[in-house]
Amino acid sequence: FFFSVVSVVEGRMGEPVFAAQTKVLCYHNALLNDAQILDSATRPNPNGRETLHYLVHYSGWSKNWDEWVQVDRVRPITEESLAQKTVLEQSFDSKAARAAADSRGKGKGAKRGGDAESRASKKPKRGQNDVTAGAGAPIKVVLPDELKLVLVEDWDKVCRQSKVSKLRREQTIVTVLAAFVKQTEALGPRAASVAAEVASGLQVYFNVHCATTLLYDSERPQLKELKDEYPDIDLAEVYGPEHLLRLLIKLPGLLTRAGIATKGLCYVAKCLEDLTEFLKANMKTVFEPDAYCLGSA
Repeated sequence: FFFSVVSVVEGRMGEPVFAAQTKVLCYHNALLNDAQILDSATRPNPNGRETLHYLVHYSGWSKNWDEWVQVDRVRPITEESLAQKTVLEQSFDSKAARAAADSRGKGKGAKRGGDAESRASKKPKRGQNDVTAGAGAPIKVVLPDELKLVLVEDWDKVCRQSKVSKLRREQTIVTVLAAFVKQTEALGPRAASVAAEVASGLQVYFNVHCATTLLYDSERPQLKELKDEYPDIDLAEVYGPEHLLRLLIKLPGLLTRAGIATKGLCYVAKCLEDLTEFLKANMKTVFEPDAYCLGSA
């Protein structure tokens, strides 16, 4: 109650309560996150009214996530606010667990009783993959329009033109992720460590889910030939960044079943956002123009 009153007075008077470098809690995506005040200024709110805003940095996050927020999103670090932070995190974990349970239940029901009509309704439309993240996914991966176009063109090459991706190209999932981690090192050791861990996890997820989730039917013979010749091959060292995009759009649904803690999901979400921006900024070098061929390669 006390801080609500302070916030109202602060917003009216325009005098900052928190000085620069003050550690606070700040709302982001319905959670209270550890943050630090960088600056304060009077800025227009969504209604056009000039009110006090804070520039905040979320602890452990890339500086790309620094943002100006209105005063009602900032809380001092007190026993009450820390308790509220815990409640929100527990609620988030509970919702994620229920979403995972619902996802498993729906999957079993579909296997038992899905008819031809229901299966047909699940076929991908142009520009979509055959599996998408469920509505209950704990995080979202939003691709920039430029990367969505890459997926549309990927679908067109494989499904309409009967082509397959060239394998063992210069740009593979492993090399692209390594370049992303290398760039992240400029943000500091903490950011680089998180990026390296996420990149390693993506590589593992790709190897586990490639055959069952990330290929179109016409691509499976190519994979079979590859596995017959090299049974223990790391698929992330073979497939290109187009397949990484396929993994990214399906990742929220996969993470729902993984049981990752709330704080871990926050770090993953931010890192994935940075990764999509990296892919967008480096499209000309990451996505090779001659990446497909007829038949297996």
